[in-house]
Amino acid sequence: MWRVSAPTAASDAYVTREKAFTEFRRAGEIEGIDFDRQAGEMVVLSNRGKRIVLGMPAGLYPGYDREIHEVYVYRISESR
Repeated sequence: MWRVSAPTAASDAYVTREKAFTEFRRAGEIEGIDFDRQAGEMVVLSNRGKRIVLGMPAGLYPGYDREIHEVYVYRISESR
């Protein structure tokens, strides 16, 4: 995940690497990210197993009999 901070009138912006998600069990796709500022959490939905071809489901990868959905919850800081 990358962070970009840029004023509306800016002609350039600096990009900073924020998170690498190295704790994911296996590679897949991030389906969604949401921030719950009241709870101080970032919630990430990750899916793996389903083949996606041209944006459409196209069967499963070898070794999978179903798509696997995992939710990861991270504590976030409002210091930035």
